[in-house]
Amino acid sequence: MNQKIAVVLGGTFPHRRLIDNLKGRGYRTLLIDYHERPCAADLADEHIHESTLDVEKVLQIARTREASLVISSCVDQANVIACSVSEQLGLPHPYSTKTANIVTNKSLMKDFMWANGIPTSQFITVRAPIKDVPKNLCFPLIVKPSDSNSSKGVKRVDCWDELRAGIDDALALSRSGEAIIEEFIEGSEIGIDCFVQAESLSVLMTKQRRKIPAEKDSAQQIYGCTWPAEVTDSVEQEIQRVASNIATSLGVTNCPLMIQAIVQNGTVSVIEFAARFGGGESCTIIEAMTGVDIIELSVSSFLGEVIPTVSMNRCEETYAETFLYASQGAFGKIEYDPVGPQLDSHVVCVNTYKTAGMVIGSELSSNNRVGAIIVRAGKEEEIEAITRAVLEKIDVIDIRGESIFRSEIY
Repeated sequence: MNQKIAVVLGGTFPHRRLIDNLKGRGYRTLLIDYHERPCAADLADEHIHESTLDVEKVLQIARTREASLVISSCVDQANVIACSVSEQLGLPHPYSTKTANIVTNKSLMKDFMWANGIPTSQFITVRAPIKDVPKNLCFPLIVKPSDSNSSKGVKRVDCWDELRAGIDDALALSRSGEAIIEEFIEGSEIGIDCFVQAESLSVLMTKQRRKIPAEKDSAQQIYGCTWPAEVTDSVEQEIQRVASNIATSLGVTNCPLMIQAIVQNGTVSVIEFAARFGGGESCTIIEAMTGVDIIELSVSSFLGEVIPTVSMNRCEETYAETFLYASQGAFGKIEYDPVGPQLDSHVVCVNTYKTAGMVIGSELSSNNRVGAIIVRAGKEEEIEAITRAVLEKIDVIDIRGESIFRSEIY
């Protein structure tokens, strides 16, 4: 009867490990997720079928159930709700609701970067359709909602007609009715996972984000990442400088920091950042490559625990995650035929993100990721061939037994 209650916002795949961690700490876990059968529901003590983004409903549940913790480890918009509810109930949380809004609202984030000397692209925020191309911006451009979960509504546009349609779509998806228009910067896109402590920032791992070719997808989707990213020593130093500036300007300590950036000719331009760890396979790969348990760090951050200096034991292998996308339908299962002993030794896992019957929409976005494969190799040049061989043995099947695998995007 006296068991502590933890409310977990979002039933994503990484939150399976979050729930395991909380249960290991003695919490009874209540999962809030609007899906009927989210991926993490079978591990939670209770699944409450409500939206993680309904702050009043989450507040009501947390108050009624006398929760000791409201947490989201790697669901972007849910971090705002977790911090807001925790502030109102006097529960522990890693940073203020004001900070949570800066790191989840792209318009506020861009303003913050320009105000604090963080390198980023030119942009404007719009709240209604526009009549002409903004004079201070040049094609190609990126259009995206200011505050939507996943990658919905993010598009590259190369002409006026595409821009006009992209703004309409982005405004329709934004909960605040705002959209960002920013200049597209050519270069290599990387992800950076850090942990900020009282006196220092540790860059845990970098990854090369692998994009779906523009001719196949205008939405700037990635289909996976290769870990670590290949960057020069000078770029590593610039990453450290930029990340430290973000953390110092935010005023955060003892919390994660995730950054997406473009590297071009030795310069780093920040796309966006978040005071959390990445989703997908980040927790699995970072722990395999460094020995750092980022879920444990996330929980400790929320609880305000004193965290020892993060130490890493980097391995020499290269890892790659490849997300499995499905076309419109009702998800059934992922099928995988082993590729043979020699290649199978390089396959770390094939993970499933959806449960049978979950509806897959028609758009190509991160919501259409039904799973992922992770492979590893001693040399980076081996990764691509291994991944291709594994993909040829993968299929995504709907509940009628038909293939809905988007194999053409790889």
